[in-house]
Amino acid sequence: MAEPVFKAQIKMIGRSLALALLLSSTALTLPALAETQDAKLQAADEAAEAAAQEPMTLIVSLRDQTVDIYRGTNLITTSKVSSGKPGYTTKSGVFTILEKKRRHYSNLYNGAPMPYMQRLTWSGTALHAGVVPNYPASHGCIRLPSGFAPKLFGMTGVGEHVVVTRDHPKPQIIEHANLFQPMPMPTPPVLAKDDREQHAELGTGGNAQKKMAEAASPLLLAKVDVSSEDADAAAAENDTIAAAKDAPHAVEPDEAMPAPHAVGAGDSSYDHAIDVGGKDGAKVHAAVLDDDAAEAHPVKVDRPPSEAAKAISAGGDETAVAAAEPRNDEPLRILITKATQRDKIRGVQFQLSDLGYLEPQMFDGTFGRLTIDAIKSFQADHDMPQTGAVTDDVVAAIYEENGKEVPPSSHLFVRRKFDRLYDAPVALKNPEEPIGTHVFTAMDFSDGDDKARWMAVSTNGGDPYAALDRIEVPENVRRWISERLTPGSSLIIADTAINTAALPKGADFVVLANDPGKPAVRRVSNPVPQVRERRRYVEPDRRRERRRNRPFWFRY
Repeated sequence: MAEPVFKAQIKMIGRSLALALLLSSTALTLPALAETQDAKLQAADEAAEAAAQEPMTLIVSLRDQTVDIYRGTNLITTSKVSSGKPGYTTKSGVFTILEKKRRHYSNLYNGAPMPYMQRLTWSGTALHAGVVPNYPASHGCIRLPSGFAPKLFGMTGVGEHVVVTRDHPKPQIIEHANLFQPMPMPTPPVLAKDDREQHAELGTGGNAQKKMAEAASPLLLAKVDVSSEDADAAAAENDTIAAAKDAPHAVEPDEAMPAPHAVGAGDSSYDHAIDVGGKDGAKVHAAVLDDDAAEAHPVKVDRPPSEAAKAISAGGDETAVAAAEPRNDEPLRILITKATQRDKIRGVQFQLSDLGYLEPQMFDGTFGRLTIDAIKSFQADHDMPQTGAVTDDVVAAIYEENGKEVPPSSHLFVRRKFDRLYDAPVALKNPEEPIGTHVFTAMDFSDGDDKARWMAVSTNGGDPYAALDRIEVPENVRRWISERLTPGSSLIIADTAINTAALPKGADFVVLANDPGKPAVRRVSNPVPQVRERRRYVEPDRRRERRRNRPFWFRY
């Protein structure tokens, strides 16, 4: 009897020991499991936060009547849409969200309500809530379901890209040598003045230290790279001006001959030339302008002027903050497209302005009476028929007279915050062949990074690598863009763009895709019509017998 009791006690002790071991091992592994779980959650949060920083792109498929919302290359959500019906077909291309309004009414179609409107063009195309019957039914806009429109309205921001295409493309990561990569902005030069000369000029009064501090940090407003010959000529002119000022009958600085390639050269404010080891012995000149000097000698800058150059032209001590062009975190909008006739006229206008036939201004390619008269004047001065037309031989003669080559057949435009910023001619291999429509977007990167990831979206089955292979961007243009590249900047390569050179402030590129596809049509359940047979009337037998038994005058 004692033996079974003893065995039972042994079993209980063994179970207790096993349970204790299990609890101890669990106590040891739980912190490790908790740390692993926390690490996974933290990694997921970091990944979600990184994905939230990526640029957003909306892709509308006219064939499938859908819209896909991507954050970088990650698909966030999708929805059905309704595009333009036959006769009001929605155009395919690349657009930008220009404006957002929760309540909006159409000014084209009898004040029709357009809730949660997101404008794509100023001519009548937008995303808005409406009836979505799963087939094209709008007058050109892109209708969204009423339950989805408010969500999308809260997700997007002004400036987001919207790609409208016939097919159903997806963003892809791309690497190519012709894509721009971030570079640091150039450091402005620091001016130094001889302390002994400053002490001699300022004296030892009570405000001497304050004046010395102000003089040791002059207002640096701009820097211009010029050749060593121009720098030496400018320095010699400055010495001449200084000697003239010390003479008994001093000549005013504005009466001296200015140097043609130096900012502020020829006036008393231009008094510093610093050799910073530029290319081919180039020197960097810095101008210190006061109100009177800036007003008497406006700064001449190359087209298009930078933000710092605009501030210098305005004059005043407040331009001290624009010593170097300030860093702007707004994304760039870059477009490379084939030059149109308007782009050619715009280039000719600038050349005629340099030759003195037109007043200098920011030309937009409008071919009016002033341009025609300027061309006729140029033709008269060069023994050419006075037609006033912009032909290839006239364009070549104007560029040759100005000492420049005719630009290539393509052009690069840069905009920021819906305003023009920069443009330059670029070369395109085989310009007579179509290049398609492609959007490249710079992914998120940090300050100091020298490489950025890019994603590409091509319409109608285009090849983004082949498009990048065909462009040739000059090195100075590439550097200018790379120094200002920010996350979310985009590069569009396309065959067709509307009035790019004349876009006003508040507008953005309108790129239309050369789409050979057929417009979407209404989907029906049974597209084959059924022909109904015509039924013959058969008179009932009873009525026929009754009619036959009546007199003949009642039979009919």
